[in-house]
Amino acid sequence: MSNVRVPRPCDAYSGKELFLFVSYAHADADRVYPEIKTLFDQGYRIWFDEGIDPGNEWPDVIARAIDGSAIVVVFIAQNAIQSPNVSNEIHFALNHRKPLVAVHLEEISLPPSLELRMGNIQAVMKWNMSEHDYLRKMSRCLEKWGVQSVQPVAPEPPPRDPASSASPPAPKNEWPPTIRPGPDGEEMSLIPAGEFLMGSNEDDDEKPPHNVDVDAFYVDKHEVTNQRFDRFVKATGFRTEAEQDGGGFFWDGTGWKRDESVNWQSPLHPGDSIRDKMELPVVHVSWEDAVAFCRWSGKRLPTEAEWEKAARGGLSGKKYPWGDEKPTGKACDEDCSGVIRPKDVGSSAPNGYGLFDMAGNVWEWCSDWYDPDYYKRSVAANPKGPEEPIRFKHFDTWVEAARVVRGGSSTQRRLLRCASRLHILPSVWYSFLGFRCVRSIRCESTERSE
Repeated sequence: MSNVRVPRPCDAYSGKELFLFVSYAHADADRVYPEIKTLFDQGYRIWFDEGIDPGNEWPDVIARAIDGSAIVVVFIAQNAIQSPNVSNEIHFALNHRKPLVAVHLEEISLPPSLELRMGNIQAVMKWNMSEHDYLRKMSRCLEKWGVQSVQPVAPEPPPRDPASSASPPAPKNEWPPTIRPGPDGEEMSLIPAGEFLMGSNEDDDEKPPHNVDVDAFYVDKHEVTNQRFDRFVKATGFRTEAEQDGGGFFWDGTGWKRDESVNWQSPLHPGDSIRDKMELPVVHVSWEDAVAFCRWSGKRLPTEAEWEKAARGGLSGKKYPWGDEKPTGKACDEDCSGVIRPKDVGSSAPNGYGLFDMAGNVWEWCSDWYDPDYYKRSVAANPKGPEEPIRFKHFDTWVEAARVVRGGSSTQRRLLRCASRLHILPSVWYSFLGFRCVRSIRCESTERSE
């Protein structure tokens, strides 16, 4: 037990606004109190057990506090994993379906009893992060559950190189209106109705550039993460096609290999876990898997035209979401190593609509069937792609019924352009393929992707 006495960081919150319940071992107070103080100083309302009044029954007060909280934050260290109280609080919170974030203060392995319950719970490896990255990740995680700080973590100053700074934002940095609908908790930006120039003259399937008029719609600010997909799976019992049909491919250092254990829950290699990857985009999801998530969340997949308009961020005729400058620095994830390892959503700068990772993290499913010649006969208003699957020749191979994917992943810089198109069979899944959702303005009920 620690002999270091530290002052109580704040009073335990006792109001009716959304608050955090903090679980920790008393023996770790010298380490946890500064963390509570940091979160308190960031503007979060916090309840911890120093706020129990004399004469109250300890278990009852703890149970009521967990039930009344918006989210449980448990600080993990050696003392915590050996504490029966911490274990009881974790089990009570999960049994009552409370969101839970585990903040690891040191590199540590969970005992089997906790590993079984917390294997897919959001984990923040604070011991291996800078203070700014830790606060930014905590802020994003808490915000997804509706808990917002009154003092949001400020972004790090962008580099002076214009190619590595954020995309030109809307006037005066005022992002479009946002909503947070549906059970997945993701914030969506409003993309205004209007015309934009779609396509380019760079690749044959992007020709000709043509004006397209698109109705207003909302789009997810981030790609769907492992955390959001995990919430969907727990709510529905859904199993992806990769889990049912032979697993996915992983890079073993020399080439791509397939293993039946590789899927969205084990995305990078056999035995991998998403426990420390909850903010990474979900991968190894087929087109039908993505559609199932969209339907659960009351949304749908974007059309190709909607995706490109959103990616351009209000810029007309530019190559990339940030302009024409070459992709460098924070403008996008442009590792270009040929080996796909996604990064946390929001790692790159937002475009002019406040959307993250529109270039370079993972490819994203669209609702359209792919046709290399579709732009030559596309309708001018709200195009949805071919009505039926198209058979086409790709190099020397005939391809049947492919869907459009957008976003460029990070293997080739030329694919990071807003107009870049790719086709993938809807019944396959990869470690570089994910999605984000949209929602029509006119539809306030269930969206469909057909």
